[in-house]
Amino acid sequence: MRRRAFLGAAAAAAGTAAAHSVRAATSGGGTLWVYDPTALKRTDMLPEGVERIAVQGDRVRLARRLLAQAPQEIRGVTRYADFLLLSGAAAELGYRVASRTALDGNLLGWAVRRQR
Repeated sequence: MRRRAFLGAAAAAAGTAAAHSVRAATSGGGTLWVYDPTALKRTDMLPEGVERIAVQGDRVRLARRLLAQAPQEIRGVTRYADFLLLSGAAAELGYRVASRTALDGNLLGWAVRRQR
């Protein structure tokens, strides 16, 4: 994926990120970034100061681990199948899809936010 395409997608997935302070996820707040390491080789294109998690291995365990941290928001650049699984698991805990943008090939830039 080209840097320009990624940056455009990240901005779209971020939605109103400029209005919010981005901080590392801790219990009950913050933002997590998940990404597909096979499609996104350079993680330096992701925002600084946030927790970055590669989507690999057992996706269900990953979803449990992410949601156990209770972040305010989870943003991702992943394949569509991973988006479906992660957003579905998040929806069961009260999160809603805030944005979704198609990228190159089968990649998707997306964000889910916890409802207050």
